[in-house]
Amino acid sequence: MYNVDLIRELLIKIKSHGMSRSEVSVDGHNQTEIQKHLDLTQQKGLVNIPPIPVGGAAKLSLTRQGQDFLDDARESVIWEKAKAAAMNTLEGVTLESVRKALARLVGRPLLPESKAD
Repeated sequence: MYNVDLIRELLIKIKSHGMSRSEVSVDGHNQTEIQKHLDLTQQKGLVNIPPIPVGGAAKLSLTRQGQDFLDDARESVIWEKAKAAAMNTLEGVTLESVRKALARLVGRPLLPESKAD
């Protein structure tokens, strides 16, 4: 299972601070949990995680879908409404159900989910 609030927090941090994978931290979450959620954001097409270059650290970046998701989810009131709406779906609170609820709430067409290569 995963934590949609942690995913939102990761996207905010990546957008705001331009971090590498090893630099990302979120209070109250251990590195194993954070790395698992980073992998999920990449699989769902929200974050680009480039390979680590020799002798350095590559910066994470948001994809177009990640940018849209964060734009829609940035406001706390909208975020909480989207989670509440997602809870009333058959899927429950999943990343996809929250994405759909956010798109409906802000009137944005839902972009198809990108699949990792």
